[in-house]
Amino acid sequence: MTLGAQFKQQLTDLMAMLGSTEPYFIRCIKPNSHKKPNMLDQKMTYDQLLYAGMLETIRIRRMGYPIRYTLDDFWKRYRCVAPEVAPGSDPHATAEALVKAMGLNIPMETQIGKTKVFFKQDTANDLEDRRNVALTSVIMRMQTWWRFAHLRSTFVEQRQTSVQLQAWWRYAHARKNLVQSRKSSTLIAAYWRMVKAMRVKKALAEAKRKKEEARRKKEEEERKKRIAKMGLEKVEEEEREKQAKEAEKMRKLAAGVAIGDDEEDEEAKKKEAKKKKLQRSASIKMEKMQELEVPINVDGKIILGIGWKASKWDLDVSVLLFRYNTHREDVYFYKPRSRDGAVQHKSGYSGSKKKFGQDNEHIDIHLSKMSSKTTSIVIVATVFNPKGNFSSVEEAYVRLVDFGSEHEFCHYPVPPSSNTANIICKLFRFGFTRWRLKAIGEPSGGRVYKHMIKKVQPFLDAEPSKKKFKVSVHRGNFQVQYPEGQEPGRKSTMNTLCYIRGDTASEKTKLVKMSAPKPNSDFVCEYGTTKTLSGQINAIEVTVVQQKRLGKEIHLGRVIVEVPESGKLSMKDEALKLEESDKEWARDLISITGTITISIDQF
Repeated sequence: MTLGAQFKQQLTDLMAMLGSTEPYFIRCIKPNSHKKPNMLDQKMTYDQLLYAGMLETIRIRRMGYPIRYTLDDFWKRYRCVAPEVAPGSDPHATAEALVKAMGLNIPMETQIGKTKVFFKQDTANDLEDRRNVALTSVIMRMQTWWRFAHLRSTFVEQRQTSVQLQAWWRYAHARKNLVQSRKSSTLIAAYWRMVKAMRVKKALAEAKRKKEEARRKKEEEERKKRIAKMGLEKVEEEEREKQAKEAEKMRKLAAGVAIGDDEEDEEAKKKEAKKKKLQRSASIKMEKMQELEVPINVDGKIILGIGWKASKWDLDVSVLLFRYNTHREDVYFYKPRSRDGAVQHKSGYSGSKKKFGQDNEHIDIHLSKMSSKTTSIVIVATVFNPKGNFSSVEEAYVRLVDFGSEHEFCHYPVPPSSNTANIICKLFRFGFTRWRLKAIGEPSGGRVYKHMIKKVQPFLDAEPSKKKFKVSVHRGNFQVQYPEGQEPGRKSTMNTLCYIRGDTASEKTKLVKMSAPKPNSDFVCEYGTTKTLSGQINAIEVTVVQQKRLGKEIHLGRVIVEVPESGKLSMKDEALKLEESDKEWARDLISITGTITISIDQF
């Protein structure tokens, strides 16, 4: 490259650099005479600045206002020095207010033009120092706030943690004290029960001693009477014979010979007599389409037995459950239990698969557990084999048996027919807890239970209309009867309440607590409860129950009011006679008689 081209290139670069900046003036200074880069001749440079007048120009310039800012730049840069000055709509007025707030002398230290603010060098240096101090103060405040926020956050977290730890410790301490107290109370209660048991044992031992002493005195008196009547020799001879019999009995027992125990035989005879006392005098033989009320014992359990003397084909017995004329569910061999557990096919699949007495199949029905939506239970029997029918079935029957005493209440002989199915009988509600049995014995066609659902419709009740009632139970005037040997003690109680039921609606009165009344004495229970029943109600039932411990309830009696199909039912403070539990089926539990006063208004 030639010298001219090199100079031209340098000049072009210089002009480009000057075009990218905003210089106040331009002076060209040669740093050295050797034309080498990165070499500065201090004397040569100073002489050029001196002789070119640059130093004088700088001195003169420093005597004026060399530092200049536009109004907006001045406000943005130095507003931190005087933060009390608020920005305004007029930049000139705002800049003037800021200059005055900073305490600058106009025109000695600064001047305010139309678009710029001018400062002397010393004033500008002072403003920069003040700005640095203000910014440092702001930064220190921010750092202080951040340290405070950080420490505060740490403190709050530690405090929450300590609160949780304290709560847990209080819980653990209280739990430990509770466990210790419970163990101590259990030990004290056990010791107290032991003391009471020892007292009872001592009292029983004393009573036994007195009884034994009385027995010995009585035997001694009887022996004296027998001696006076029969003579001493004869009495001693009888005693020797009795002792010989006892010794012979002990020898047989030692030899392993089975002998009859007179006391056990006597106890068995007493139990059999008690069982017979519960039984009816005779079973009722029913005729076709005859109805009988099912006796309600305390737990409401009955057995429906179906049997036949001989049959070439096996019969399938099924149970169809309805709500009026709407089919709900079935119970049969392969589905032996209803959803509520109230009906169980005991001979069915997964059932007991054993006969009950002479019955071929039997069905357990728990009426007190039956869903309130079930109003009818229809028993049907079918011959599943396509070649069979009821003409080959001999002496088929259905019977109703009490679960506890296993005594037959009624039986119905099913007439023979040439059909493949038979609608045997129907159990249906008449109230809430009252049930009736209807003997049907209607021949029909079908091989399985599904074929019978439509064919039993003529024997079902029509669905009644919906009704709404307001029922008030005011009071009960009762007289209680206790089983023999079960009279109440001094601290016994009689807690009773009433259930008000109709269709699926069930309400209850308040619980009346009182001491147990004496046998055959009158007592009054003030219930004073009003409830509203709504549904497809054809009878309103008020049931009196006794509440025992652990929520157990004992049925005492009931009142059933039939609802007429047409017209409105209205009763005002009527005392209705209580339908008590059947004593022959009540299984040695208490029962009450008397009246219960109720009011009924139909909406």
